[in-house]
Amino acid sequence: MKLPAASLTSLVVVFFLHGCSGGPETAENGAVIGGRSADSAVMQTQSNGAPSPTPTKGVETEEVDSVYTELEASRCETTELNEDEGWSVQRCKGAFGYELEVTEGDLRQTITVIAPKDRRFELNLTQIVSSGFSSVGKKAEWRFRTNKSGGRDPFALIIRYDVSEDPVNTEKVTSYLTASKITKDSICVTDVIKPMRNANERARELALEAADKPCLKAR
Repeated sequence: MKLPAASLTSLVVVFFLHGCSGGPETAENGAVIGGRSADSAVMQTQSNGAPSPTPTKGVETEEVDSVYTELEASRCETTELNEDEGWSVQRCKGAFGYELEVTEGDLRQTITVIAPKDRRFELNLTQIVSSGFSSVGKKAEWRFRTNKSGGRDPFALIIRYDVSEDPVNTEKVTSYLTASKITKDSICVTDVIKPMRNANERARELALEAADKPCLKAR
């Protein structure tokens, strides 16, 4: 079948634009901005493939996105290590002037957020999520808003937390997601998302509301 000249022209334009599109933006510290991550809480926009809602005319919409940073041991700096007692402390690069400190002891991990001016906020994951043998995910997701001047303001942190809670079958792992608020005076876990369908999307929804929520207390 012979296509009309106008259709052929449209196809050429589509293929040209597709070939010129770039990959996710990368920050100076290596963090991926708005990229997809197998360990991240949620993918970009709507994961079901539906188009994003059209903004209501006359209503200002805020731009929300994510930056992903590494938590794997090989990508972080070991600052303390005691092999005889089986504990270690690693410092991982974060985003927006923050860093993450991963502490491991007795086969359990937790995270301390180090804010600018060396202010420290312990997330106490072993007390808030689960006391079972645990490890944090490979990446941390920083949720931020772009303000009117183009600056990026972080408001939440999403971290995956894998826990072995079955004493009979220690290889069985429960994978939680944690949402923590980031405010001027506080950084703490506000929500724990249990394994469920669309848990990733739910984590981001809860992160949007985290700033107005109280910190979760130890179980």
